[in-house]
Amino acid sequence: LVGVNGGPDAGTGGISVVSLEDPANPVEVFFFAGPNSIWREGKGWNHHAYITTEAESGGITIVDLSPLPQSTNLPAILWEAPDWTTSHSLFIDENGRLFIHGANRGNGGAIMYDLTRDPMAPVEVGSFDQWYCHDSFARGDSLDAAHIYGGFFSIVDVSDPAAPVLLGTRATPSN
Repeated sequence: LVGVNGGPDAGTGGISVVSLEDPANPVEVFFFAGPNSIWREGKGWNHHAYITTEAESGGITIVDLSPLPQSTNLPAILWEAPDWTTSHSLFIDENGRLFIHGANRGNGGAIMYDLTRDPMAPVEVGSFDQWYCHDSFARGDSLDAAHIYGGFFSIVDVSDPAAPVLLGTRATPSN
């Protein structure tokens, strides 16, 4: 998966799926257009790829990779939340919970979605929006969130994503 910035024309950015079957000769096998942006972050879960961007109307690009390698006709959508349009980064835990960070909603904290019901239609299950969240890592019931502008990280119990509980914070070196 390769994030594509795009050129001077609108809509030339997006996500490219590149075959490395012959590593010396990579071949683009699929392209899904999206807004032009120098920033894209992608993660995979099961047979789907989720890509976020800081573009003004980027939402999340979702690509179903399950037809590969037999077919390069990949179902893909630009999924847009009803209350945010752009985000900085994302993380997906082992249970299919998607964490969106730095969205243009509230303080830009972590928004949590369930991908298990329908991987092409995330369902919001909660948020931790006390501070801007630049990035995070989640495992089991814990979310480790980086608050870059505040100069600290937090550990949050997300066993009930609708009611996250702050367990503690710690300053980061050089803030």
